[in-house]
Amino acid sequence: MKQVCAWCQTIFGNVSMPDETHGICLDCLPDVFELPVYSLNRLSPLELDQLPYGVIVLDENDIVVAYNQHEENLARLSRHDAIGRNFFHEIAPCTNVREISTWIGKMRREKRTVTKQLDFVFLFPFGREFVNLSIAVDASLKTTTILVRVVAHDEDGVQCQSCAGHSS
Repeated sequence: MKQVCAWCQTIFGNVSMPDETHGICLDCLPDVFELPVYSLNRLSPLELDQLPYGVIVLDENDIVVAYNQHEENLARLSRHDAIGRNFFHEIAPCTNVREISTWIGKMRREKRTVTKQLDFVFLFPFGREFVNLSIAVDASLKTTTILVRVVAHDEDGVQCQSCAGHSS
């Protein structure tokens, strides 16, 4: 499947495939998210809170170790309730899909430092959040950073049954 950068319209990925999805190319990532993903580990919690997109940092066991203010507002879940919990089982079970959690696990086993961009829909009680995720697995730090940028919002109240713990 070919991917088209939602910011610069560059085609990347498998260009021979007829199906198309949107993401963000590595050239636009630093500009759109203001900082390269790999440089976020140098920021303090206060500096992470000043970023205009959600930041979730997981340790090697998928436990949330950092969760910024923007993500608190997006998910309507406080960092107090997120930090120290398993992201894929307790915080956002709907993200425990092949394209996200399985890919992260594979990259960790291969001890690779890589990034991946994809579109995703979070189903909250207060509506659907259409987001672009930028995921970075850092083999040297044994962390995974997930950047969440809202693309659109639909307030129809549809929710994922596994994420029923989120409330407005």
